[in-house]
Amino acid sequence: MNLGIDLGSSNTLVATLTKDKTPIIIPDNLDKNAETTPSAIIIDNDKVIVGSLAKNIYQAYPDKYLYTFFKRHFGSYVPLGHTQQQLPIFSETLAAIMLKKVIYDAKLFINEDIDKIVVTVPSHYNDLQRRSVIEAAKLANIQLTSLLDEPIAAALYYIGENKAVNQELILIYDLGGGTFDLSVLTKNDEQIHVVAKGGINDIGGEEFDQIIVNKIKQVYFNTFGVAIKDSFYNNNLLKTLAEECKILINQTNQGLEKWFYFDNRFFRVYFDIKEYNMFALEIIKKTESCVRDTLKKLGLGISDINQLILIGGASNSKLLYEYWQKQIKPSFQKIIYHQPLTSVSKGAAIYANSFANGQESIKSSFNLKNVSSYNIAIKTKDSKEPELVIHKNTPLPVTGKKICQLDPKSRRTEFELCQYLDSKEYTQYLGIVSIEHATLGREVSIEIVLENKIDGTVGIKVYNLHTGTPIKFDFINNVSEAKYDFTQQKSLLDSLFINNLVD
Repeated sequence: MNLGIDLGSSNTLVATLTKDKTPIIIPDNLDKNAETTPSAIIIDNDKVIVGSLAKNIYQAYPDKYLYTFFKRHFGSYVPLGHTQQQLPIFSETLAAIMLKKVIYDAKLFINEDIDKIVVTVPSHYNDLQRRSVIEAAKLANIQLTSLLDEPIAAALYYIGENKAVNQELILIYDLGGGTFDLSVLTKNDEQIHVVAKGGINDIGGEEFDQIIVNKIKQVYFNTFGVAIKDSFYNNNLLKTLAEECKILINQTNQGLEKWFYFDNRFFRVYFDIKEYNMFALEIIKKTESCVRDTLKKLGLGISDINQLILIGGASNSKLLYEYWQKQIKPSFQKIIYHQPLTSVSKGAAIYANSFANGQESIKSSFNLKNVSSYNIAIKTKDSKEPELVIHKNTPLPVTGKKICQLDPKSRRTEFELCQYLDSKEYTQYLGIVSIEHATLGREVSIEIVLENKIDGTVGIKVYNLHTGTPIKFDFINNVSEAKYDFTQQKSLLDSLFINNLVD
């Protein structure tokens, strides 16, 4: 059995292929009618409640803390909470819990050994975020076959379902619960070429939820003259109610009237569709700007796109569809909803099935040509700005090199590795390459080799330019990572019972 897992901000899905190679979603073990497992977790001593069960229990026990949208914190290595024993809980640990849960469901559903597992990530994830997903797999005792960009996974499924697609420019528009992603690609016979990628890390369904939350808070304050109390229960209840209201509004594109109960007070809220749409359009316009910027760097515009594929839960909106319908020319361009909630996991299952059996080969049989998501650069103590080594949207895998002369007066040389999209203003520093001079000659030139791998992670090698021999170095990650301890988190995870089931 090969699995594709869509580890989503709002929901997590797992898919596999039937014997005739048809992708199917594996249902939640506790609800055979549910294709999705909400990415929601309650940790209570040695018990962990996951998914819809966690949301239901939270309603009955509001003193429990409900972890949601932890995917947004990948790469930060900042604790999102603590156990009763004051052990820190990280996004990687919570993701590992989700992975264990859905894989357990898969084993019960199929009753076969698992061979290959592909987990999807947003295409604009940087090295730290991608390594967080890899770390989550390690915590969960999962031998991960590969990471796969979410829009590319959706494209694999869509192209598999539409064999006639050929030599057309396709834009995958992925507006999920917590992130926005896009990929521009084309198919030429059996080759799938990713031309460019882009995205926004902090735009998704949660931003639409916040419109609802802000309205509820405003009406409460206007009615009672005080704010809703800032508590775990109220904050999580606001998120739950906001998501429910948003879904209704997005599907009908009409106003909505509801009664709410907070802090022993009942009050009525009317969500005016014009007011909601005004705020929602501001979010949609930000995604449009990202789309146009990505295409512009290719010398293209929206008019050059043949098919716009909308995926992700937050894209299932009448307002969004109508907005993009106005941006295209329907006479020769198409907007398509292709199973927006399930296409990513199904595409990941197809990709997982493309890998050869046995550990001697982890190469996919797919002729998939991906590109780098970020500009990758190095900053020395003498350079004012990071020096570009690998360009964004370069075919993967790709290596870049930088030659430097070591300062004989110094005992140690350090370089800072970083990534950025299009503006250096938003540079993500990944860590410091630190080289000790003690074992080297006084006059040494070195060659720093950076590799952007197929899975989007970054590899580093350093060589003595005169002898060609590798040089040992230390890689010091960002300061906040010092709080994260793999052994501690692994021990914590292994001590937990997920949904009262023993793995």
